[in-house]
Order: sequence, then C-alpha cells, then structure tokens
Amino acid sequence: MVAVKDSIRLHLEEALRARSFAAIRPRVAEEHRALLRAIERGNAKSAATLLRAHLSEFHGT
Repeated sequence: MVAVKDSIRLHLEEALRARSFAAIRPRVAEEHRALLRAIERGNAKSAATLLRAHLSEFHGT
C-alpha cells in the first residue's frame, strides 16, 4: 500500500504543479462523490470505470 500511495502522490503532485488546484477542485470533488456513490451502491464496475477515468486525468494516460 505504501508503494501505491507514493506512486499516486507523485503523479498527483506533478499534475497539481501544472494546474491551478483551485480551478479543478470542484471537478475533482464531484468525481470523488460519484465514485463514493458507486461504491455505496455496490456497483463495482461503475466504480472501477470512474476511478480509471479519474486517475487517467492526472496520470496522463
């Protein structure tokens, strides 16, 4: 878990340096809310799709 956390942190820091966090914060928060709703509903397929899309935005893939 530490390796995963560190990897995500590094990518997030790079992405945030390139953008104004204040400008993207509302979208990021909504993406997190949508992901939480999918998890709460037990919709693993939707949660996985949402998470991939969310991470790819910051990872650049």
